[in-house]
Amino acid sequence: MSTSEQKIVFEEPFYWLRSSTDVAEKSGPYCAKCYDNEQKLVDLENPYKGCRHVCPECNSQYFANIDEDEKVFYSFCCGE
Repeated sequence: MSTSEQKIVFEEPFYWLRSSTDVAEKSGPYCAKCYDNEQKLVDLENPYKGCRHVCPECNSQYFANIDEDEKVFYSFCCGE
């Protein structure tokens, strides 16, 4: 997918690159803090395979939680 075929979309709490032609095709997640502050798309690392994403640039952390309906949602914890 070339950059011209992508658009940046925000799905709380992450940014994603989504295909302009195929809504299901996306890459990411990217750090919201880095994009909001510096317009940088920084790939989040997932060292614990699902329960936490960490930004290697600003050290922001995003934690997975499950609500009473067993839906997964993420909480944000600021980095530096």
